[in-house]
Amino acid sequence: MNAAAPDVVLLGNLLVDDIVLRDGRTLMAEPGGAVLHAALAASLWGARVGICSITGTDYPAAALAALASRGIDLAPIPLSRQLELAHGLAPPPGLQRLVSLDPFELVREGTFGGGFLAGLVTHGDVGRSIEQGIVAASFAIEDWGSRGLMAASPAAAVDRHTEWFARSPVEASA
Repeated sequence: MNAAAPDVVLLGNLLVDDIVLRDGRTLMAEPGGAVLHAALAASLWGARVGICSITGTDYPAAALAALASRGIDLAPIPLSRQLELAHGLAPPPGLQRLVSLDPFELVREGTFGGGFLAGLVTHGDVGRSIEQGIVAASFAIEDWGSRGLMAASPAAAVDRHTEWFARSPVEASA
């Protein structure tokens, strides 16, 4: 577990995707899962993120390395407690926010949701949180979801936010 408790803990699935594009090209064994997208998006904005998910031994090492490099905690809560939480029990003491996100809903909204949640937990400004969600989603749209998010940096997110929303730069929380 990271030294500081996570700002937000996401429950969901880390999956391995095989993608077939319209032109017949394939992207095999792509890191996926809505919780991956949400966590990477939230980390762009300085939120300390924890993921509760069972990860298979076949999960792409590059994705796990990207999560680790962003300080995303893959075991913020013991597995036995994760299973209890998944069935609706109260968050553990000391954790102020626990977000359980339906994986099917997150296929549509995971990246936006991660950026939005990061804003809510780090500064609480709903309008700016929406903007952060939009910017985070733009990285996923540029290059097949997790690829774009893993390549994005917090500095790139701040620069894009500044360009698109024409105000003084936002700063990620430390």
